[in-house]
Amino acid sequence: MVTVRELTTEDVSRVAKIFGKATKATQVEIASAASGGNLSMMTLFLGLLDVEEDMKAWAANLIGITVDEFKELPATTILDIIDQLSAMPEAQDFFARASRMVGGAWKRLSTLFKVDTAGMMKQSDASPSEESEESTG
Repeated sequence: MVTVRELTTEDVSRVAKIFGKATKATQVEIASAASGGNLSMMTLFLGLLDVEEDMKAWAANLIGITVDEFKELPATTILDIIDQLSAMPEAQDFFARASRMVGGAWKRLSTLFKVDTAGMMKQSDASPSEESEESTG
């Protein structure tokens, strides 16, 4: 089993960059999970598989090895990393707070934009106040 180091502010930047490289559909899926309070480490890791090389580099960094060394480890290594990150109080706190922030922003954006099944945003015909009135009345 590997040992995951504590998260740092550099990890926040790295995850944000990885998220930015993900497909729009993946970004929508992760933001939607966050808005529903369902963003977990597993959702994050599996959701970002479309940026596989970046995720491998981050995972390798988390356990203090090179990407080439990481590629040679057993498949269960990624599960060990997810388990350990999920168990870290500071990681739990960070991702819970980030989920609330992303989720809140996602909910606000969804009043201005509609998301189709391909994850593409389209501007809503209604203003936020009109949609608010429609949902209450």
